[in-house]
Amino acid sequence: MGERFKTERNIYMNEIKLKRLLIEDLTTIGVPTDFNLNIKGYSKCYNGLYNPRKREVVIYAKEENGEFRDYSILLMTALHEATHHFQYNYQKGFKRVKGVMHSPTFYSIYNTYTQKARKINLLSEGDLQNEL
Repeated sequence: MGERFKTERNIYMNEIKLKRLLIEDLTTIGVPTDFNLNIKGYSKCYNGLYNPRKREVVIYAKEENGEFRDYSILLMTALHEATHHFQYNYQKGFKRVKGVMHSPTFYSIYNTYTQKARKINLLSEGDLQNEL
């Protein structure tokens, strides 16, 4: 887990603080954050979602037992969903291919973001090895 989170992030976490921290960290990484970030509890099926019509990123922040997931997982989920946002709104000529959610270009953009997060110690090498 990134060093920054160890000192500040898992203690007394709540949805409002999590939203603020994620937006702050995404901005620091250089990710466009002109979307609505919605923090929800547990989902059996998803870690996060992006709705392009609403320009909304949803993060399912809790485990089944109601505890918050590790911040590194939440940040990687936010980066993943923000990559979808980037493609839909900033990638010139982007058109989603039916049945293909993650193209090679998607992974290239996502990997650029995660490596930036690693370089500024928001994520650790271990976080990237244990990726979603």
